[in-house]
Order: sequence, then C-alpha cells, then structure tokens
Amino acid sequence: SSGINAEYGMNKECRDLKIENSHLKEQQKGIKSETMRLEARETALIQHCLKQLSDTMSQIGKLEVAAEQKSEEIVLLKRDLSEVTSSLTELTKRHIQLIDDNNELRMQVYGGRENA
Repeated sequence: SSGINAEYGMNKECRDLKIENSHLKEQQKGIKSETMRLEARETALIQHCLKQLSDTMSQIGKLEVAAEQKSEEIVLLKRDLSEVTSSLTELTKRHIQLIDDNNELRMQVYGGRENA
C-alpha cells in the first residue's frame, strides 16, 4: 500500500511538474512575444530618431549656407554704404563750395551795380 501511495505521489508530482512546465512555457512564449514587440518598437524609434537627426543636420547645413550668403551680402552692403557715404560727403562739400562761390558772385554782381 505504501508503494502504491509512493507511486501515486510521484505520478501526482510528475503531473504537477508537467502542468507547471506547461505554464512556464506559456509565460516564456508571452515574454518572448513581448520582447520581440518591444525590440521592434525600439528599432522603429531608433530609425525615427536617426531620420530626425539626418533632417536636422540637413537643415543646419542649409542654414549655414544661407548665413554665409547673408554675411557676404552684409559685407557688400557695408562696402556700398561706405562708398555712398563717402560720395555724399564729397557732394555736400561740393554743394557748400558752390553756395559759397554763388554768394561771392552775387556780391560781385551787386557790388558792380552799385559802382556803376
């Protein structure tokens, strides 16, 4: 009778272990499935980040080119402004000289009329 009980106990333990093994295999499948899902999501996120980084680098490159062009334009505009300012200064001096010359001529004309 004790042999039958021992055999029954071992059979029950064996069934219990098979059931537990089956549960563990199901858990393992679930964990494997979740791991695959998370790895796929991680890969997609990495690819998205790399695309954003690439797009950002491209935009930075374009902005650098535009900034360089604007810098060159500023240099040219400063040079033009300097030339215009210089010309304006010269024209102002010439204008003042012509006004002085005109006033001198008027005085000569009026002086000549008074003497005549």
